[in-house]
Amino acid sequence: MSSYVLMAKLLDYPSDELLENLPIIEQSLQEASDLSAGQKQTLLKVAAEIKATPLMELQGTYVDTFDMNGKHSLHITHHLYGEEAERGLAMADLITHYQKYDLDISNGELPDFLPLILEFLSILEPAEADGFLSQAANAIDLLYKNLKESECFYAPIIGVLLAKTDRIPVQQAK
Repeated sequence: MSSYVLMAKLLDYPSDELLENLPIIEQSLQEASDLSAGQKQTLLKVAAEIKATPLMELQGTYVDTFDMNGKHSLHITHHLYGEEAERGLAMADLITHYQKYDLDISNGELPDFLPLILEFLSILEPAEADGFLSQAANAIDLLYKNLKESECFYAPIIGVLLAKTDRIPVQQAK
């Protein structure tokens, strides 16, 4: 399983299905060839925290983190454009990319939802995925900074994703 898919699963809304699949996710993280040992450990710690937290608490934390605070939005274009018209154009662009690769986006999420983008990256060739991800580096950087400042346990996932862009996180850039 691609590390992008694994991160998407860890960033998706917590559900019974997620909790049931955590052992598979953890095993897949350990076997991921595109993650460093440190990145694997980072993501395994997040998975362990998810496993140790009651589902209702996880769901509350998720809603408070991602749905109630625009600075933490998993809708990537929000960090770049807010509610400006350019955001709509960027989302239309994403839909075009998804259609080109026959990615099913009928799940009701907006096309800029980070777990959906990660699912998309998993079907691309590595060089193409890296290039696509690099285009979102500014938004991922902002999201990481905001989550880290809030001491959110989801922040390390975004940190690992940011590292895949070869960009130095805001917190480390001095």
